[in-house]
Amino acid sequence: IESFYSTDIIQSLTFLSTISMGLLWTFGLILVVNQRLSSELVETRNHFELIFETIPDAVTISEIESGLFLNTNKGFSQISGLSKEEIKGKTVYDVNLWKDPKERKRAIKNIKDNGASIMNHEFVFRRKDGSEFTALVSATPINVNEKESILFVIHDITEIKQKEYEIANKNHQLELANTEKDKFFSIIAHDLRGPFSSIIGLSELLADS
Repeated sequence: IESFYSTDIIQSLTFLSTISMGLLWTFGLILVVNQRLSSELVETRNHFELIFETIPDAVTISEIESGLFLNTNKGFSQISGLSKEEIKGKTVYDVNLWKDPKERKRAIKNIKDNGASIMNHEFVFRRKDGSEFTALVSATPINVNEKESILFVIHDITEIKQKEYEIANKNHQLELANTEKDKFFSIIAHDLRGPFSSIIGLSELLADS
């Protein structure tokens, strides 16, 4: 050989083949890991969507400022009467979801000021047919496609409020009945006091004489 440190063609080919095999194994490992992560991501997303759709309460995801609907579940369609096709590209203000739109803005302001979610705040909403329903609302801010959004969970308590109203009405009627009863007994006692006083006085007179 001309020099101890010089390489021949066989050494160069061996070096290149080793580098090539190393690169192939590296890219192969990266592809396997990436495929595994993608599979886990898809599985997690499917689980999330399944949970999202099967929640009995109404769940909506909308942009914070504009109120544009980003996603809703089946519970929202059942409670509000609005399908996903009907709200596509619309905002919560377009469909008059909130009875008082200012309530939504106040709820969002409360979240921003406190830096935390809200839990079980009572609000009034409107259905597609215009009827109103009362609900407990929990909300938390989230990011969707790098946009500030908010997730609302709406629990319909219209039946509970109706029963509370009926119970309060019956209690009021019972209080009125008790008041009338006390007044009636008071009148009877007053009307009987005079005759009984005469009878007692006459009895005492007869006893003495």
